[in-house]
Amino acid sequence: MDPTLSLKERLKQYQGIKENTREAEVPEASWVPKVEEEVPVEEEEEIEYEDEIIEEDVEDQAVTSGPPPRGPSFKVWFYILIVLVLLVGGAIGLSYLLDFDIWEKDATPRGPTDITATPTPRPSAGPPGTPTSTPIIAPSQKPTTSMAPSQTPTVTPVPTTLRLGHFIRVYLAPIVGEEVLEDRSSAQYRAADYIADEDYYVPDLVTVGELADRYFSVTLYFATGGDQWTQCSPGDTSCASPWLTGNHCDWFGITCDEAGRMISMEFTSDNGLAGVIPPEVYLAGKLETFVITDNKLEGTIPETMSQLTNLSVLDLHGNDLTGSISLELCGMEELVVDCEEVSCACCTECF
Repeated sequence: MDPTLSLKERLKQYQGIKENTREAEVPEASWVPKVEEEVPVEEEEEIEYEDEIIEEDVEDQAVTSGPPPRGPSFKVWFYILIVLVLLVGGAIGLSYLLDFDIWEKDATPRGPTDITATPTPRPSAGPPGTPTSTPIIAPSQKPTTSMAPSQTPTVTPVPTTLRLGHFIRVYLAPIVGEEVLEDRSSAQYRAADYIADEDYYVPDLVTVGELADRYFSVTLYFATGGDQWTQCSPGDTSCASPWLTGNHCDWFGITCDEAGRMISMEFTSDNGLAGVIPPEVYLAGKLETFVITDNKLEGTIPETMSQLTNLSVLDLHGNDLTGSISLELCGMEELVVDCEEVSCACCTECF
């Protein structure tokens, strides 16, 4: 054999020689002595060694190659489908919740102090008609516009009960109490209902203090029969600045400072105010002057008025008020009441 050949080639050559030899054998004659072919021991061991190597190579190839790869099983695809359904459902639910959380975040009260924000320019007069901007506290509608600019945006209304319930729960209940708001005929509830559902000027307010001033003013309007006022009730075309229209700083009898906080409320003549002074008067924390004379106010002067630390002028004569003036109100520049009906130990003037 040629020693330069590989083991496999030498094995094949040897097997071919062996087969050719067998084919060339002839029947043995009885007279021919039988001679066995002897294979060298070294060559026989070499052939067995080569057979073992070839068998090991075949086994290694079978182990290395292994079975053909299989695709994901049905169970794997089923789990993937379940995960996709959960992700899509979660995304839809999250987007739904975010729609209702936008105005909730804007309406969260931050205490009696003003919100830290960059004030926007305040209009000098109330906007004509009904503003079209979306309220930050209690929007009546949330427009959702499609991506195509040529299509008309669709509007999805938000239930009134959700807006009102949120406004009462988050803002009003902590400061005026829940009991008074349970009476739907009360001025407090009617004012909350108006601000949550009908007041479209709320998004123009910059601070919680401005919202507090507006809520007190609207509560006073309902508590004193604002629909029956002789002038400047809503719809009074003869009044240049009727109530419940536009910026409350422009309403008849109200004056605000440059920051938009109410500092004065004055009704110096009979305007048909008949009812009580609501205890929410203390919400107007910057109020300096409070004058309502010659009207038909009744009941007592609320004790919460003593929380108005900036109040320097209080004139309530010419009404049907009773009770007494709290000593905490003493020391004002002007404190005037009907002393025959209202007990006052420190009034600057009595009628």
